[in-house]
Amino acid sequence: MNISLIDSETTDALIEAMRSQDFVVTKAELARWHRAGLIPLPVRRSLGRGRGMVSIYPSGTTKQLLALCMIHRTEKRLPMVAWHMWWAGYDIPFHYVQRFLDHATDSWQQGFMQLRQWAEQPETLSRQLDRFATARLSRKALAQARKRVGWENFPTFVEILIRIMMGTFTGWTNDEERRIFETGMGLLRARTGHMAEAGPWLTGDIGEPLAMLSGHLHAKTLTNIRAETQSADLMIARDEVRRFTGLFVGFSAIVDELIGRDALGFSAFAGAIQDLTAPTDQATLLLFWLLLRAWGLGTAMDMLLRLADQWEQVWGPLLQALLQLREAIPATAEALAPTQLRPAFRRKMRMVYLNDWLARIAQEHQAEIAAYFDSFPGIKQLLAAAESILNTPNEK
Repeated sequence: MNISLIDSETTDALIEAMRSQDFVVTKAELARWHRAGLIPLPVRRSLGRGRGMVSIYPSGTTKQLLALCMIHRTEKRLPMVAWHMWWAGYDIPFHYVQRFLDHATDSWQQGFMQLRQWAEQPETLSRQLDRFATARLSRKALAQARKRVGWENFPTFVEILIRIMMGTFTGWTNDEERRIFETGMGLLRARTGHMAEAGPWLTGDIGEPLAMLSGHLHAKTLTNIRAETQSADLMIARDEVRRFTGLFVGFSAIVDELIGRDALGFSAFAGAIQDLTAPTDQATLLLFWLLLRAWGLGTAMDMLLRLADQWEQVWGPLLQALLQLREAIPATAEALAPTQLRPAFRRKMRMVYLNDWLARIAQEHQAEIAAYFDSFPGIKQLLAAAESILNTPNEK
């Protein structure tokens, strides 16, 4: 392999680059990490007669090494570091990835078998459900669900989850069951919260799609998916999952800012996704994504991914530019405060009022606002992209 000094990085250059970022890296650590496959292998080159040898790493190693150091600051175990590197998009030996995927499928299978044993012994299941009402919960999402429904209703919530996972959920036994589940999932405000004249996004019965999900889980498991999936497919799915979670978490944060926390019922899901930081959790999420595609939901998932790309490239940066305007130009701070934005996004007349107010501010501070947007990187391209999206007919 021919690597020139121009498009490559020496050991000393890497160490100095990390030092400039407040990371102390030794030559021994570099050797350990490249032998482990966490950074690319270097080649040894002669500096000329009597001048010794130098290790030269491929171009781009500095960026990968910086990512490694940032992860290594809080996580010293190399297999864990390797997974996080792979999850971030770096080329890492697949045996590290395989380890966590296998652990995810094994954990899921063991949990499934445990639930089956409980289901076959109603008294045992009843005792376990009662224990969940007061037991310390390691999962933050479950703890928050219990807080939402109350300890007395939490066993019912968990029992519904078990039926879904076991493939035996066919619908609600009564309306109270539906209410408890939607409350636990943070969906109550999804039935009432809305933006302007659009109305709530959740109006129908979620029992039917949950029954469909339960039936699919019964027919095809994570173990099946793990056995059928190649490494290249996993990398594609990984990138798709990261795009989707970026959309959901980013959009939820903006909705919380503009309309109010939990206003549309997204916050609970976004919080649950953000808590999935452990490698086994992310591996499980990845396998479920592949499972959804195996169930024939690829078209809907591709649509979500297009929305994710639009959010990352256009809408997210535009909304951030708008919110940052409050600090850049103090005259806009009151009009763009949450106390004004939230009612405006809920009621048409308040939006009309806010638009008039902003129009007056724009006229009075035209030069300042123009200068702000001119200084914002790529704002004109973002506005043009947004206009193009809005003027493009929806795909059938």
